[in-house]
Amino acid sequence: MRSIRLFLALFIAVVIAFGGGSAVASFQSSKTWFDHLSMEDRLLLQGKLVLLGLYSGLIDGEFGAGTFRALETFQKQEFAFSDGVLTPSQSDLLDKQAAAVFGALGMTDIFESEAGVDIVVPKALLTRDIKTRFGKRFTSPDGSLSMETMRRALPGAGFSAAYASAKAPRPGLVVKYSTYTENRFVISGLENGSFFYLMTYNTGDTSVGYRVTWTNQLDKVGPVVATFAASTFSPSHSRETSPVAAGATETPTTPAQPEPAIYSGSGFFFAPSGMLVTNAHVVNSCATIEVPGYGEATVLKADKEIDLAALQLKSGRSPAWATIRESAPVLGEDVIMLGYPLADLLNSSLNVGTGIVSAETMASGVRGWFTTNTGIQPGNSGGPILDGSGLVVGVAVAKVNDKTLIAEAGTVAPNVGFAISSRVLLDFLSIFQHGAEPGGQKDKQLHSTKDLVSVARRYTVQIICRQ
Repeated sequence: MRSIRLFLALFIAVVIAFGGGSAVASFQSSKTWFDHLSMEDRLLLQGKLVLLGLYSGLIDGEFGAGTFRALETFQKQEFAFSDGVLTPSQSDLLDKQAAAVFGALGMTDIFESEAGVDIVVPKALLTRDIKTRFGKRFTSPDGSLSMETMRRALPGAGFSAAYASAKAPRPGLVVKYSTYTENRFVISGLENGSFFYLMTYNTGDTSVGYRVTWTNQLDKVGPVVATFAASTFSPSHSRETSPVAAGATETPTTPAQPEPAIYSGSGFFFAPSGMLVTNAHVVNSCATIEVPGYGEATVLKADKEIDLAALQLKSGRSPAWATIRESAPVLGEDVIMLGYPLADLLNSSLNVGTGIVSAETMASGVRGWFTTNTGIQPGNSGGPILDGSGLVVGVAVAKVNDKTLIAEAGTVAPNVGFAISSRVLLDFLSIFQHGAEPGGQKDKQLHSTKDLVSVARRYTVQIICRQ
């Protein structure tokens, strides 16, 4: 109960208005500004507005009255005018406020195996979980907030019958909003004095969804949890793999032992508060995540499409942290890779590889990746790749699958590996704007590899995933 109250105090302090502007906002100018943002930036912007309780629509990158009102309200709360177009300083403030709420909630992207769904759970509040008949229920200690996943066989009359049953009149139920399509339905309202939000998908033979329930005392927190989950929820049948886990490449994770399943990868700190980054495939479906020497960590955010994940150490402290370069890697520039490859063979010791940016793209066309000959091996996944000034220019992610090449081309491609560009990394970490440190070239003087490694080894870590 105390943790719920502490969070409520922080949430209200961040969200409640302190003043209002009198200027009339222009819907069209706001739309023009919004539409000129990249799709990723539009999605991030709406997500931040959801976290601040200003936007209750889906995070879809589409501009409408809801997005406009949210931008206008944010400006009225904090500034003397509101035109729906954020200045750089306004965007920075939005980033910081959203990051504070995101961290306080402990938003964690998990694969819930009972119902077979991917969902974001506010683990800082929902500290207890229990298996149910149809999935799993996550609850706060006092029961004032809960999130329940569910997968049920569809009745004989199909998905429409499941919708009719969910909203059928019964004692204590008050439906305030509902919408139905052949693929999904949403119902929200009151039941037995508590608010609820239910979203359910049609997967053909089953209905798969989640329900968030909250009491009146959490009337500002519950809608945020429900809406944020709505835009990140994904029905799934099994553990997903990285976009390059098959075919011409292989994702370099290293099985340490068969029972129980243990995998290792690499990562690095990017903020002083114990936040670090790695590949999404390194921590996918982990029961526990350990950073040797620093303790356990949890997933704050993961994106399987670009294969990045942000983690938080439970201890909340970083010995050192990297600075990330804003500019893209350049063809032919010297780079240094750090990580923990082949942990079962190399005794979990830090390894260093040197090479160049051998191509500014990747053959399969995965967005934001580049090719390097630094010798990426299984276990290097998630490790930093540095430029000559010690700035992170990429994140190691995969190597060429030699078996596939031999079968298809009769040859191998030694030391051909792939990395995620620092520009993609900064976009991914933008919600943690207060933590991630971008930087241009520090200077034109090249430091020795030995000097750069002596600094980078303090923020480069091994990551152990136990399933």
